[in-house]
Amino acid sequence: PEFNAQNIKWTTGLTFASIVQREAAGKGDMALIAGILWNRLNNNMYLGVDATLQYARGNVGAGWWAPIKVADKQIDSPFNTYTTKGLPPRPIANPGITAIEATLHPEQTDCLYYLHDNKKQIHCAVTYEEHQANIQKYLIDGQ
Repeated sequence: PEFNAQNIKWTTGLTFASIVQREAAGKGDMALIAGILWNRLNNNMYLGVDATLQYARGNVGAGWWAPIKVADKQIDSPFNTYTTKGLPPRPIANPGITAIEATLHPEQTDCLYYLHDNKKQIHCAVTYEEHQANIQKYLIDGQ
């Protein structure tokens, strides 16, 4: 009923929540990630989510959730949110209650980008340039 009250089809809500579930490093990240992903959808951006791409790619011998390679971003699949706008056709995981609640009550943010550092701390950015700086600071220099 709460999805309906917000004019969200329940299937859309569960698909969105499944992405939030897979992208979060923990329950504390879910509302922020949901806010950022809603911002991307509302700005007609590609979601560009690794979890959907991992789902599209499948198990490559290192498990379903092995790190993404640059070549993976060209996979032809409706689950590849780097090349297909909008949500994938179905959920990519089983969302928990916290992910569903985050989908319904996202954190209000101006951020469009995020990453997790090697300590699973989330860092968001408003611009792509800020995101690139976060990649350098937290993923490249921070290793």
